[in-house]
Amino acid sequence: MKNYCFLIIPVVFSAFNTTAQNPVLSLQSFSSGYANAVDIENCGDNRLFIVERTGKIWICDANGNKKANPFLDITSKVFSAGSEQGLLGLVFHPDYKSNGFFYVNYISNKKRTVIARYKVNAVDSNKAKINSETKLLVIAQPFDNHNGGCLKFGPDGNLYIGMGDGGGSGDPFNNAQSPDKLLGKMLRINVDNGLPYTIPSGNPFINTPGYRNEIWALGLRNPWRFSFDRATGDLWIGDVGQNLYEEVDYQAAGSAGGENYGWRCYEGNHVYNNNGCGAASEYIFPVVEYPHNPDCSITGGYVYRGALYPNMAGKYLYTDYCSGNFRAVYNSGGTWQNVFLLTGLQYAYSSFGEDLNGELYVASLVDGTIYHITDSSMPFDGKFSIWSEATHRSMVIYPNPAHSDFTIQFSSDQKSVVAIEMINSLGQKVFEKNFEIVQGLNSVAISAGDLPVGIYLVIADTDHGKYVQKVIIE
Repeated sequence: MKNYCFLIIPVVFSAFNTTAQNPVLSLQSFSSGYANAVDIENCGDNRLFIVERTGKIWICDANGNKKANPFLDITSKVFSAGSEQGLLGLVFHPDYKSNGFFYVNYISNKKRTVIARYKVNAVDSNKAKINSETKLLVIAQPFDNHNGGCLKFGPDGNLYIGMGDGGGSGDPFNNAQSPDKLLGKMLRINVDNGLPYTIPSGNPFINTPGYRNEIWALGLRNPWRFSFDRATGDLWIGDVGQNLYEEVDYQAAGSAGGENYGWRCYEGNHVYNNNGCGAASEYIFPVVEYPHNPDCSITGGYVYRGALYPNMAGKYLYTDYCSGNFRAVYNSGGTWQNVFLLTGLQYAYSSFGEDLNGELYVASLVDGTIYHITDSSMPFDGKFSIWSEATHRSMVIYPNPAHSDFTIQFSSDQKSVVAIEMINSLGQKVFEKNFEIVQGLNSVAISAGDLPVGIYLVIADTDHGKYVQKVIIE
């Protein structure tokens, strides 16, 4: 398995209470000026890449500033007349820093899904090579809707492709349940061992008569957005429903694949059209469903694994395109919880995104804005008594990123002893030491020479509370 940069980001830390208190979500404007933004991705650095449905990909920096020129412009190749057509997805190769490869999912002018590879410009990292397209997979679309669009690399290094059932009310061709069709499926291919691609050896239907070897899972209606939990490898799918129910599907890490999520036999947990269907035990039912009115179309999100908002940690956040309601799903005591976090917002949130540090963003089609998802509640249950935006900034770590040694600087109102801890991305304590400090400004030197590359949480426990900050070890 390759060493992916996104696997070394902070996860749920054992000292945090991740389920007892739900966050109070707030959307903070981060970057604006986008038309029909439908995807947000990062390539392993502090930039975000914003995908516009009409065929352009833009870059904004860590401060939300939009670059003057697009990273990629393939509007001449993209058919975007319908509301569910266009340039629909983007993902960067896990080894993008070395090979410069990224992949897009778009509807071509021949009204077919195209999965294609592009390469970044070797001289300008803010520009793609427009003539570098290599088409990997082309899939005919019978109707204008239910095209899927999401691309993700899994923890196994393979490329996962979410395909809708091809559209038409009720999946009239029964594509999602037909093993010889790629529509209505989750596909898994290997893009590293030959062109256009190879079939991973562990795919569930290899050499199974009548099945396409690319199929990883079946029975999906329109998995518009899916994601992998960067901490656990679990797969979360927001599958758009038909007339009555939206659903969240879940596949635990380590699955051998082959799951059938039920469409068109079932919509959510309810029979839709069971003509020719098997017993209910043959299908995997959603961990969560919710009815229409005012909701109508799920926008799948991510499990939060950032470090800024611990009450969000471990919760799968998603929204609904029609209502703008935000919810969280998590497992508590063996029972799946589905709780409202934010209601009454403007509608048309099209896609979530995750930055290098695990912070979450959401795109609005209404105002062309990318919003940072924040938590305005107290992130801790009282144990971390002085957490706030002000105190979060009151501890300074420099240099940050650091190669070996770094310095922690903070103030104290009295002479005392401070306990410094560092927690890695697995929630493990990797450093702990007490230091004598004085009243006023203190500087504590830490040697990190033996620590693996990654992002760590630094906690300074003082007599009057705890300071918390992140440090990146390069």
